[in-house]
Amino acid sequence: MTAAVDRLLQELKERLGPKGVVRDPAQLAPRLLDERKSYRGNTPGLVLPSTTEEAAGVVSLATEVGVAIVPQGGNTGLCGGATPFV
Repeated sequence: MTAAVDRLLQELKERLGPKGVVRDPAQLAPRLLDERKSYRGNTPGLVLPSTTEEAAGVVSLATEVGVAIVPQGGNTGLCGGATPFV
């Protein structure tokens, strides 16, 4: 993991609380497989903002530290566009 990603996840954990950042592989696994089970991704973490303001803050901070993010809704896409590949 890069220093920028580590910094981002630490800062987001401080802003969103312990339930706002998921790093446990077992909890990440369902979010890393697309609906058709054609694409399996990977990621160092999942961020779960609770409000629009928190989501905007996540995007702003990621931009500030230079870390790309993959927005994911219900993970029901059929072309792998919501599957993160880090």
